[in-house]
Amino acid sequence: MSNPKVTVCITTFNRKKSLKKSIEAVLRQDFEEYELVIVDDFSSDGTEEMIKSFYHKNSKITYIKHDANKGLASARNTALKNACGDFFSFCDDDDTWPHNFLSTWYKALLDKPFTKVFFMSRVSIKSVYGLEGSLKNFMELGYTPPVASQFYSLELLKKVKGYNQKIKSGVDHDLWFEISTINPEIFWINSASGNPNPTPDKKRLTYSNDRMLKVRNSIEIWKNKFEKNFTKSFFSKLELNYQYNTDKKNIFSYFQQYNLLRACILFLKINKQIFILDLVRYFKRNKITKYMYYPTFFLKNKNIKFSLIHIKHKRNEV
Repeated sequence: MSNPKVTVCITTFNRKKSLKKSIEAVLRQDFEEYELVIVDDFSSDGTEEMIKSFYHKNSKITYIKHDANKGLASARNTALKNACGDFFSFCDDDDTWPHNFLSTWYKALLDKPFTKVFFMSRVSIKSVYGLEGSLKNFMELGYTPPVASQFYSLELLKKVKGYNQKIKSGVDHDLWFEISTINPEIFWINSASGNPNPTPDKKRLTYSNDRMLKVRNSIEIWKNKFEKNFTKSFFSKLELNYQYNTDKKNIFSYFQQYNLLRACILFLKINKQIFILDLVRYFKRNKITKYMYYPTFFLKNKNIKFSLIHIKHKRNEV
């Protein structure tokens, strides 16, 4: 495809069943100016044969298969090297998008033509169109990368040399740290984002616990590399947030498996201060108000200086 507005990347490894749904969700978009780059990180479950049934019929699709399993960051970088779009986004191989996902982003881009970074998720009531400010300010407020709704200028990603292949967990957060050294203005669209796979199973519970060990290693790397940009308090709270969100996901998974005892035991262990703030955040988000200006998870700390984030009210329909 010539001159696509956005390159959509799907990286995959042995998830043939869920991958099919992800591809179909991208191909159903009501926005046409995109290309889809699928990077197969050396799958052995028949993924290649399944993908061929798509890309032989659709010129938007480019399929690349690694000759060895190299990990998420490497697979995304492969997509970056082969991207032709002005912007770069991705859909995980177990996630889906609503049909107007790309067109919603593109309308925001028309409103904010000089913005290099966009995110999308429900952050407040319908009367709020979106939030804007510097990436570093969002990070200091406690925002973390939305799972399946990130749009970056391809030029910007290449400037920070893409994804860090040494990071084994927190790949998106690591990219935020890198981009924060440039600290561009970002726009956070108040709209439905991608749909992460909610399927609970024991493997996911084990993975999420193992992931915390890898996250702590990543945080140590970030502390050493970006200590001049963020305070020690910031990194401590970041680790608490990762642990809290991991525990919360596990609690929900235990409930879905009807393992109420394990869910209750884990609930007794979670950080109660963050839990209370999480409840406050939930009720504030659903309260009828024009504004959303409060930390998403960080407890109040005088050592952290918050910059005002401009909030734009609902715009006229395009």
